[in-house]
Amino acid sequence: MLKSFIEEIITEMRPIADKTKNDLLFNLPRDIRVFADRLQLKRVLKNLVQNAISYGEPNSPIDISIGEIPKYIVIKVKDYGKG
Repeated sequence: MLKSFIEEIITEMRPIADKTKNDLLFNLPRDIRVFADRLQLKRVLKNLVQNAISYGEPNSPIDISIGEIPKYIVIKVKDYGKG
């Protein structure tokens, strides 16, 4: 399920985010089942979170959100840095 998968990534990335005092925020109103390559998806999401930590503003939140469009799931990682 997607919620526990993303929570696992947040747990792994939190020590890195703590160094720049970024809060990793994630709220999924309902759990979603996704059929994907777990290793590849984890690699992509960790890279996006790492980039948000590296290039976002220190002391600001990093929002991780999930959306749905017909036949697709959208995962967003948003930081509040320049650009």
